[in-house]
Amino acid sequence: MQQKLPPDWSPFFKEFSEDLNSYATSRTSKNDLTNILASIEEVDVKSDKIAEVTKNNIAINPFNVFYALLNMDYLERVKFLSDYASYYSFENKSPRNFAYIPSQYGKCTVVDEDINDIYWDLFNSLINYSNEQTEQNEKNLRKSIIVLLDNGKGSFFKLTTYFYLIDPYTYLPVYAPSIWEYTKGLAKANKISSKLVVHEDKLNFHNAPMDVADYYIELIKEYHKFFKNNDLNITNFIDLFRLSGPKEEDMFKNDSTDEFDTFMKDVFITREEYNKIASLLEYKKNLCLQGPPGVGKTFMAKRLAYAMMGLKDDSKIKFVQFHQSYSYEDFIMGYKPTENGFELQKGVFYEFCKEAEDDPIHKYFFIIDEINRGNLSKIFGELFMLVENDKRGEGLRLLYRKEEEFSIPSNVYIIGMMNTADRSLAMMDYALRRRFAFYTIEPALSNPKFVETIRNTSLEKLVDKVNELNKVISADQLLGPGFQIGHSYFCASEDALKDPHLASNIVEYELVPLVEEYWYDDDKKKKEWIKNLRESIGS
Repeated sequence: MQQKLPPDWSPFFKEFSEDLNSYATSRTSKNDLTNILASIEEVDVKSDKIAEVTKNNIAINPFNVFYALLNMDYLERVKFLSDYASYYSFENKSPRNFAYIPSQYGKCTVVDEDINDIYWDLFNSLINYSNEQTEQNEKNLRKSIIVLLDNGKGSFFKLTTYFYLIDPYTYLPVYAPSIWEYTKGLAKANKISSKLVVHEDKLNFHNAPMDVADYYIELIKEYHKFFKNNDLNITNFIDLFRLSGPKEEDMFKNDSTDEFDTFMKDVFITREEYNKIASLLEYKKNLCLQGPPGVGKTFMAKRLAYAMMGLKDDSKIKFVQFHQSYSYEDFIMGYKPTENGFELQKGVFYEFCKEAEDDPIHKYFFIIDEINRGNLSKIFGELFMLVENDKRGEGLRLLYRKEEEFSIPSNVYIIGMMNTADRSLAMMDYALRRRFAFYTIEPALSNPKFVETIRNTSLEKLVDKVNELNKVISADQLLGPGFQIGHSYFCASEDALKDPHLASNIVEYELVPLVEEYWYDDDKKKKEWIKNLRESIGS
């Protein structure tokens, strides 16, 4: 059996970890590390993330350093690691390929030196156990984890990403839901022992620190035995992560072509906003993107799915639009007329869930446009309960098929879109509302990336005026922020931007009708802002 070679970050990060660990001996050494990181950053990289660690009164520890590195832009990360390796004359070449590193990173922003020492002790225990898995080193590692959790500091889930970076042959990155689903699927198919299934609930903060430490260490020991003898060509945790997620050729060829960077390029939000949206959807399983017309909710939803999958795969995405006639029979199943009478037919969501159930190692995204236009109680029926994140995988007998227990797989993510400016719609059903997380998308007219797309075009002055208009709309008691004008009104191709009539067409045929509708009962304000918009384009 040919062993799969790990990406080139593996040997480098082991050497990098050993080097960081050498600074654990004294406060002076830690200060030296802070100064070295700051000097490299000042001269070569100019990274906000390293500055966050070295200049904002954050106590230095290896996990903070890892956090800063992994949250850098790709080119910054490559340059910094190259400079660091050169500074210390590393034996291993600094990496350019960061494939199969989980996308969520834990942050330890600690100031108290006593608490900070706990992180250094844990890091030292991780290094020692990685180098030599003796009974004493295992005991020390268990103790370090317990002490950390006893102090209630840090997310153990996320910190295990850094354990994995230290040594992907020893440590499992727990914060990788694709691995949870993959191991469950393998065990269900009797391809691995049930002991290898990752039970994420045993690792959360509700459990006793000793139980968490014991479970994690026993889990990785089971995997170490499995790596030595299995038929799945899995010899380390990189293999496990690789097989549980997108195909290698679709991941991280370089950061300029992966779907995350495509998302960041095409959608006018910050990296922090993306992380918040993705983590909400990952945790809740159901997310509603709400906002004024024209903020790109539909555009964002599909690209969010691509980014979270790590590749562009429309076969794992289903798009529907709710309306007042949409029913349970369309969504789940029901009797439909045929040439010979009526026939029981499966609905779009039912079939989508079945596809996802047969492919538990990949994420599937069900996108619902105008989610609040439908009669949600009528559409979801008894699935109200199954939609909840902690009810995923639980069976329920369906209205039209009592003999079958239907469940919504945990790898199905639901993204709804809701227009906050539609007066004709009732509030979303409260029973369903509590099962969704809600994220408001704001107009991006002042976003630097958006501003750059219209610089020196006929739209530049118009957008400035619409920014002023949005402030007036937000302050209006009968309208409010949910009625602002979004940036997608002004998103045009390069050829369209050259059209001398583009700005006037947008004003006359899109914005003027909107203003007339908003202030149909306030003739003075309506005329004032129609005049302002026309003057902004010189007409």
